[in-house]
Amino acid sequence: CKDNSHLLSKRIKVLLFLLSLAGIAYLAGIPDVCKIDEISEFFGPVRFPHYKHFAVPESCKACHHRFPEEPAKSCYTCHKKDKKTMLGLQRAYHKNCITCHKEMKKGPTGCTDCHRIKRKDELKDICILDNIPGIYGSVTFSHKRHPQECGECHHILEQKPMACKTCHTKPGKIPGLKGAYHRRCLVYHRKMKVKNKCVDCHEAQRHKDE
Repeated sequence: CKDNSHLLSKRIKVLLFLLSLAGIAYLAGIPDVCKIDEISEFFGPVRFPHYKHFAVPESCKACHHRFPEEPAKSCYTCHKKDKKTMLGLQRAYHKNCITCHKEMKKGPTGCTDCHRIKRKDELKDICILDNIPGIYGSVTFSHKRHPQECGECHHILEQKPMACKTCHTKPGKIPGLKGAYHRRCLVYHRKMKVKNKCVDCHEAQRHKDE
């Protein structure tokens, strides 16, 4: 009972601390929740709650890098396009938010943990990957069985997610389509310790033709 009362007291203190910070933020004109939607198209906007981030050490400066020397500005003010010296807006958001959540082992890290998919009718569950003819046949890919972050495969997410062949069949694009498929899938399967032989994904083409 003593341990439980101590834990409850600690939680109440943390709650009061957060409420006091939220009150200060309100008086200072800081919005409680921001809607981040500058680059959303296929994915919906992200709701960013300031009040959940006040307790993070140096939380303001973690996102608003020149604060308090300068007033806090929107990320979009500086991060518009990728440059050698600066990340574009999407990469800046994802690097800051996802990296912090992973380090703290708390908070969302996947696309649909933060975003709502606006155009669900365009998201297929089953895809048939048959762009590389050869000794092995097509591969049946299920989105539902691969719940990892969408950006692991679809690297550009401001737009509707594109098929791998859109980019990895262009001249000079490295890796090529076969290399991109295998590097992404095989590495992930090894990490998850699932079956990883050719015939576990492919149906042998010669068997289909017989």
